Amino acid sequence: MRKLTFLSFTVITFLLSSCETIDSLTQFYYDEETSFTIPGQTSVGLIDNITTPEVQSSGSQEFESNDSRADMVESCKLVELNLTLNSPEAGNFDFLNEINIYISAEGLPEKLIATETNVPTGVTQFSLETQDVDLAEYIKAGAYTLKTDVTTDQILTEDHVINVYSNFFVDAKILGQ
Repeated sequence: MRKLTFLSFTVITFLLSSCETIDSLTQFYYDEETSFTIPGQTSVGLIDNITTPEVQSSGSQEFESNDSRADMVESCKLVELNLTLNSPEAGNFDFLNEINIYISAEGLPEKLIATETNVPTGVTQFSLETQDVDLAEYIKAGAYTLKTDVTTDQILTEDHVINVYSNFFVDAKILGQ
């Protein structure tokens, strides 16, 4: 009886570790970059609905190199979102009090993906807190838009161009499986 229990335990352990190994073959990270502009203005407070140009998901190249396709994505999570101030050259993020970034795609609801309510001072780059939401359908859509709402506490006299770097973790099916 003990041999049967040990053998059963061994077989179950082997099967579980094999499944994890197979799953890891279709799990990968990929990056996207885009930018948006906060226009120069004469007042402080909430500036909403700042959008990026439509982002054509470059994940398809990553899917191919990982033997998968966008339509086979099982889950996708945003694991990192960084903002870098590109201009004005001598500027920093001191004007920014709060920021929320949302994702949208055709036929899908807008979703909050990252936020920061404690923007560090004196920096030209920082990371936002990402939300634990599944973005598989947005990646499968092939293109998406990011919308940004910001709250400023300083008057901006010139446009501020901000680069958005996003890093996604994808879990997909293997082609033909």
